[in-house]
Amino acid sequence: MSIFPTKESYRKAWDEAYTQDPPVPLNLDIELASTCNAACPFCLYGDRDWNQSMLEPDWDGGKKRRLMPKEMAFQLIDEAARLGIPAIKFNFRGESLLHKDYGDIVEYARGKIHDPEGWARFGSVAGGRAGEYKFYDLIANTNGNAPEANWDSAIRGLMACTKVAISLDSLIPETYAKVRPKLSLESACRTIDELVRRGHPDLWVRRVVCKSNKDEPFVAEARARWPNGVRVSEHAAFDRSHYAREELTGEDHLTWERTYCGYPSQRIVLEASGRYVPCCIAWSGEFDAGTWPGLSLKDYWASEWRRNLAQELRAGGVKNDKCQNCTSFLAYKRPERAFVQDVEAKA
Repeated sequence: MSIFPTKESYRKAWDEAYTQDPPVPLNLDIELASTCNAACPFCLYGDRDWNQSMLEPDWDGGKKRRLMPKEMAFQLIDEAARLGIPAIKFNFRGESLLHKDYGDIVEYARGKIHDPEGWARFGSVAGGRAGEYKFYDLIANTNGNAPEANWDSAIRGLMACTKVAISLDSLIPETYAKVRPKLSLESACRTIDELVRRGHPDLWVRRVVCKSNKDEPFVAEARARWPNGVRVSEHAAFDRSHYAREELTGEDHLTWERTYCGYPSQRIVLEASGRYVPCCIAWSGEFDAGTWPGLSLKDYWASEWRRNLAQELRAGGVKNDKCQNCTSFLAYKRPERAFVQDVEAKA
């Protein structure tokens, strides 16, 4: 039997993780691609210093910019299912639609979902037997710009996800080009159109709010463009680039008042190289948290290192220097905290 017998029980555990550790991580972020086809100004891929650091060898001597091997992704999905992790998100720093095997990987995970019959109408269910269905959520956060060679695989994978969120940011071509450099608005809209046509049950279009797009009627335009089958949310952008602070809040986050951060009590993040990361904001190997498969998902979650970090943050103090420079709104008492998760826009 699953540790979380219902989806509601797993979501309740997500909220309770702010005061106590759940028995298993509630989400596994698998970085299928540590590379991106964009250079958004508020993102690390728009930070020239960070991009320069990505030219250095990774911990295992391989390239930092890489795709996770397909078999490695399969093994992680199997291990997560056995452990009882209720959700997987198929990205971390990069754009996962660049992975040529994206469709095969996500469909493999869908074969272990709690409601295979309900998803069968969206395509064949791969692998798994009745007692092995573990996952409640398979999540995609994407810019929607799949290479033409990966188009079919990308659409298959997105249709296999229980939730898809596409960061669009603007429907005005000139603004989109500023907020999403190197990307195509036409390509992103094509992806959304296809998912709507195929009847995806939980499709979101997002705006990351910054100075370039904050005065546009994005919500109304998105709803007019897709009157059915799409939900619209707006997000406060994290300051992930040294060169974008003025484009975002114009403030120094080191002056903000801290609050408890739940990331290390809620999720595990795995880079494409297999390195563990305690949260989805630690972008550059700040933590020496171990590597997979030498350290299993179960052993990482039970590790003294991870438990001590969660306890430190839960106590309200930030003793380690790695968390001192965190740019996540969820680590501070900020109004932007309400604009980080998907909440349907009211405009």
